[in-house]
Amino acid sequence: MPAGGVRTVPWSGDGEVELNVWYPGADQLDVAVAGPSGAVTPWQGVRSRGNPFMRYELPDGTVEVTTPGAVAANADHHVLVHVRPRGGGAAAHRLSRSWRLRLRGHRVHSGLVDAWLLSDERAPASFTGRFVADSMKVGSPGTATSALTAAAYTTKAAWVDIDGDARRIAFDEDTIASFSSEGPRRDGHDKPDVALPGAMIAASLSRDATLERPFILDERHVLLAGTSMAAPFLTGLVALMLQQDPTLGPEQARAALRSAAAVPGALAGGFDPKWGYGLVHADKLDM
Repeated sequence: MPAGGVRTVPWSGDGEVELNVWYPGADQLDVAVAGPSGAVTPWQGVRSRGNPFMRYELPDGTVEVTTPGAVAANADHHVLVHVRPRGGGAAAHRLSRSWRLRLRGHRVHSGLVDAWLLSDERAPASFTGRFVADSMKVGSPGTATSALTAAAYTTKAAWVDIDGDARRIAFDEDTIASFSSEGPRRDGHDKPDVALPGAMIAASLSRDATLERPFILDERHVLLAGTSMAAPFLTGLVALMLQQDPTLGPEQARAALRSAAAVPGALAGGFDPKWGYGLVHADKLDM
């Protein structure tokens, strides 16, 4: 995202939206937020002294902007923007259906801004407009350097539910799942690490669960999809590795998993933003 660029999120009268923004420490930017009515917050620069948090009331809603000094861990600047849209009066006079993040450069060397968007179910939001790249989506805790991060591979897209009805989901089998977040990390570090089955995976069904019947297999099992389903496969492999060698550390485990992985159709040892180092072949693990 270039400095001075615009990012927008759809209008909603409810819910909350949060922008998590990072840019290089050598740059110096001001930020402002414009609501759908055209009302805009004042420009806010880095506030390395005192309270970096400011709250602004716009006709469209409440905007909270936090602009602290450079973060000690990476010397980069971190900006948090929290928006609580307000329905009613302002909505009738809005000029657009979007909120806009405005950036103004004081000192620009790189001009690259990385931004992530979080929203709740009441205010589903997405970026619109031009951007440099739609990537680097691996989230915490998967971004941790010492973490073993799993991408999700699709092994099943059709099943018969508890009512005997044939079901199919729009996932392509035998490839990386469409929902699996791609890397690398914003500093170029390779994430995810490897890929494992993550859709559609049978799991235990809690008696207190309120899941849709098409995904329920029987009274004890449900089909689920997500990297949260791939992670247990990775955990199980590491548990078996630890059983063989209790002294195994994170980096040793990572090296072993990567050496036993490959992206289908590619040479082993190469990194792919979606696959990581590829699908793990457990029979090739040196345990």
